[in-house]
Amino acid sequence: MRHINAYLWLFFLFASSLEDQNCHRTCATCDSANKNKCLTCPTSRTLTPRNECRCKDGFIEDPDSNECILDCDPTCQECEEKPSKCTKCPLKRRLTESNQCVCADFFYENKKDLDCKRISKQSTLNDDDCSLRPKVSKVLRTSCYKLSGL
Repeated sequence: MRHINAYLWLFFLFASSLEDQNCHRTCATCDSANKNKCLTCPTSRTLTPRNECRCKDGFIEDPDSNECILDCDPTCQECEEKPSKCTKCPLKRRLTESNQCVCADFFYENKKDLDCKRISKQSTLNDDDCSLRPKVSKVLRTSCYKLSGL
């Protein structure tokens, strides 16, 4: 019984010394000789063959908190559960009931950079840009008028 208690005591000392180490911010535990050599990672990260803790697939590191967060669709500002389920939209976009961020009224999506551009009489849109949105046709009086069925 004494041997078991001694082993438990040694294990406890070893485990607590790992937790007290000044490891790299991404490590849960690290090598005592090298704080950048991770031995284990937090649950949001995975251990690489080079003993580094990287965010799991589908996640990115938040530069402000250094936490792994879901890598959202480029049209979302924030998301949950999956990249395309938006919970917050950037400026010029609005959140739909299906948790998508679409361009706000009187804006259209530039297909090249996904930016929402304000519709003006000088806007040059093709049929794809109109996205069958009646409000575009009302502002521009373009071929969108025919596509929207108005």
